[in-house]
Amino acid sequence: MNCRRTLDSRWTRIFLWSVVLFGALPYLLQKLHWTQALSEGIYVGTGIAVLWYTVETQGMRREMVRQNDLAVAPLLVFTIVDDQLLLRNIGRGPALSIKVADVEVPAEVVTGLLVFETNDTLTPDDDLMEVHTYYHPTLPTAANRLDGVNFIASLKPASPDTYRVTVHFEDINGGARDSVAQLGNGGVRLLSHSTPRSEGKR
Repeated sequence: MNCRRTLDSRWTRIFLWSVVLFGALPYLLQKLHWTQALSEGIYVGTGIAVLWYTVETQGMRREMVRQNDLAVAPLLVFTIVDDQLLLRNIGRGPALSIKVADVEVPAEVVTGLLVFETNDTLTPDDDLMEVHTYYHPTLPTAANRLDGVNFIASLKPASPDTYRVTVHFEDINGGARDSVAQLGNGGVRLLSHSTPRSEGKR
């Protein structure tokens, strides 16, 4: 057990790899006549060590980025309580610049547009945040955007219709994220959520 623990030690592995790269490898290369002197083999071993260190450093950096992303990642989900459409942040960080995308109501239901209005910030410690829902029979103008009829009944589980709603938001690092939910028949379901997009802020 003690012998295995010693072999698993980080410093033991470093020592063994050093012996291989700067002792055994140069000797083997010289014996195979691939190098003329042990010093040339040591150069080869040094190059391999630098390459390995670079790969390990890149791996550590990716893991640090992933851990940082998890630490600040918000995740918004919808829920319906009574006659209110609500947003909850079940992630670890605040969601900023929240915007729920408009939804076109299919013609077989009734042609029109669903417009959503909500606050622009939600932290994990906040209570549920209400999302106001408005229905317009035609494309609303900026002046009457929030003057539509409350359409919450069509988003409840008992509704015969189904709607896919996307909420856009940012984390505290400016990473643009999305949550896509299905509302209406069958209840509320989170269909997908994205990690920060490469273009950064929208």
